[in-house]
Amino acid sequence: MLLGWRNPQVQLVLNLGGLIDPAAEAHTPRPAAVEGGVELNYPLDATARWTLTGELSGKRYLSPDPDELNVIFGITWSPSDMLDLSIAALGGPLAGGDRWGLFFGISPRVQLW
Repeated sequence: MLLGWRNPQVQLVLNLGGLIDPAAEAHTPRPAAVEGGVELNYPLDATARWTLTGELSGKRYLSPDPDELNVIFGITWSPSDMLDLSIAALGGPLAGGDRWGLFFGISPRVQLW
């Protein structure tokens, strides 16, 4: 489930769901979890060319796998209405997820309606 809310100052997105992955080996349990996250985008200028992004996401495993928690903070630059360029840092305080990461993004945009 994906829900979003937007006004001129902020964009907030809530993502809830779950997963059932294939087993890593034939006689091991399949990883299963409920997951969710929230993302906040805050424009830094009136034209929203520069935007701060913050995300918090996690997974609670119903299988013996370790739980995950991730925090992401980044900045996005939109040089045009058709393109976003971003950089973000990830930190994961729990042993089950990624411990750290750095993301570079190139996101083309299209207008649907």
